[in-house]
Order: sequence, then structure tokens, then C-alpha cells
Amino acid sequence: MHPDKHIPILLVLAALLIGGVSICSAADSKDSKSDANTAPATKPSPESSLKKGMAAKEVQQLLGKPVEIKAVKAPTGKAEVWIYRRETNRQPKQIQTGTNVIKVPYTGTDGVEQQRIVAEVPIFTTQFEITEEVLSVLMFNGYYLEKKVTNTVRRDFH
Repeated sequence: MHPDKHIPILLVLAALLIGGVSICSAADSKDSKSDANTAPATKPSPESSLKKGMAAKEVQQLLGKPVEIKAVKAPTGKAEVWIYRRETNRQPKQIQTGTNVIKVPYTGTDGVEQQRIVAEVPIFTTQFEITEEVLSVLMFNGYYLEKKVTNTVRRDFH
């Protein structure tokens, strides 16, 4: 069945996808359209070649197998959101995780041995700020309808 026969249903599904159906949750999630700090891509992403009405097989040839498929309730037909993820940026950052206190023993004027702090040396470790692009592709009855791209930022020590 061709998607043109279900235009009202497709519009509702597209509105759900674009309007905020929660596909990916992250505290630092940003819509890629509103992120002014994102540098333009040097080459077009594969999802830019998606055309409404593409068959599922064509979408998979272009993007590969989705990492996750979520069923979406629809009054008629079969609706799914295909999820794709890719790391787009990994920035290392040195952060202080502690302090090493260096003490030197000495004997005080009263003859009692004590310790004097002569230095406090910071301890650093590398933390990575990782940007992941999440592509959500709405499929209806085996045909591509709409996409949504979000970026999530997470921090990791690996």
C-alpha cells in the first residue's frame, strides 16, 4: 500500500514524531536545528538523501540496519520509528579529581616531631565530552515519512 492513500494518518504520525514523542532521553539533549554552536558538516550526512515515500529496503541500503525499532500506535497501518545513533564528537578535558598533600617531618622547638605541609599537588584525570547524534526515522507501512535529528551530550572517563 502506497503512503499517499493514508495522508491524514501520516500527518498525525509526523506531528507526533516532530512535536515531541520522546525517542531519546538525555539531560543535555538539543535539537540540531537550534544548536548554533554546531559546526557545519564537511560532507552531507546519509540521512540528507532520504526522500518521502522511499521503501524500507532503500532506507536500510542508505542508512544501514537501525539500532532500535519502536512501534508507534496508529489508527490504521503499521507505524515504526527506526533509531540510528552515531558519535559525532569526542573532546578530552582535564579535570581535577583530588589533591596530593606533600608533608615533611620536622622537630618542633618543644622537641616533638611534627609534619609540615610543603605542597599540595592537584591530581587530574581525563574526562571526555561525547556528542552523539540520534536519528529517528518514521516509517509507515514500509515507507519513509519523516525524520528527526537530536544531539545528546554525555561525559565519560573512558
